[in-house]
Amino acid sequence: MRQNWLEIVEIPPSGSLDEFDRKRIRNDYALMALIETGVRRVRIPVSDLLNPEHLARLYECACLGLRFTLFSFGFPDDRLLETVRNAEGLVDIWEICNTSEELPATVDVVREIVKEAGVSLYLSRLRTKEDQESAGGKYHHMIVHGFSPVDDEQITRIANLTDVAGLVFRIEGATSPWQAARSVIDVCRGHGLKASLHIRMTKGAPGLQQTDDHWVASRLAEAVAAACAYDDAYVYADTFADVDRGYYRRHGVVDRFYNPRPAFEVVRQLTTAFAKVRSFLPGNEGAQVSLIGEGGQRFELVRETSPEASGNSAGSGRLLDLYTGEHIPAERNVAGDFDPPTTSPLCLWEAGGESVRTIE
Repeated sequence: MRQNWLEIVEIPPSGSLDEFDRKRIRNDYALMALIETGVRRVRIPVSDLLNPEHLARLYECACLGLRFTLFSFGFPDDRLLETVRNAEGLVDIWEICNTSEELPATVDVVREIVKEAGVSLYLSRLRTKEDQESAGGKYHHMIVHGFSPVDDEQITRIANLTDVAGLVFRIEGATSPWQAARSVIDVCRGHGLKASLHIRMTKGAPGLQQTDDHWVASRLAEAVAAACAYDDAYVYADTFADVDRGYYRRHGVVDRFYNPRPAFEVVRQLTTAFAKVRSFLPGNEGAQVSLIGEGGQRFELVRETSPEASGNSAGSGRLLDLYTGEHIPAERNVAGDFDPPTTSPLCLWEAGGESVRTIE
């Protein structure tokens, strides 16, 4: 959550609510949007824990089923360490970023606290100018952090540290979240680590805008599918609300006033559709976003640019229009064509969908 989603705002004395003083109220539009989309895990900065009003509100939000991942940079001071200790049961994951050289010492500082508080420790690597240029990227004077699946030496070094549960990976805008998740999980499982995937919703130079709502919706659909398919990975979109000023301007799930964008309905429909299945596995090794439920249910993301369908998804089923929520009984042949044809650029195919229960 990049914006202050726990803020208190003041309504001026307008003669309606009050003529003689301001009224202080909570702005809960962000919370309402989170609940409606079905999102239950939120990344929060240190300031949300250190602010007493925010902290009290977090405990109230936790009663609604929200779970919190804390993120911070550098060596935590005594105040933060004590706050994390006292937040036992509220924060269950702590992502700490530092330089590669300082990460082992960072673990030593927090080791006892995370044990006492029952918090899983995830580490993120601050990427230097040299790191970015050596990886073939163009350097911009911006903060960049997170591991890459090709950071073999650094990942091996961190894996040898005790009390580290996982690593943070940065998934750039030009990279498919679904394919990136598979690469990351393959690397982490070899070291007994879990993963936190930060899905960037921008691509290109800092001055460019990413305002293509269909690109955002499609990318978030992959992210939701990846979060369901891999139970040892947490997936975060890098902004919930629009970033509409400064560098890396981009659209989110909602705009700055928390009005829904197209991605809002896509995320909501997917979390609802997947909620009926307790666990998933990825359905194939290719680029097609495909999941298999524990009861044999098959789901595939259908887009205008989707790869050809596998023979396993042919037959009767149901298409879910992720933009409207409409369920359409359909037949699919082995070439991946539907009868009736899809009219939406983004659908979820439920193979054998006639026997699948609909959650309203």
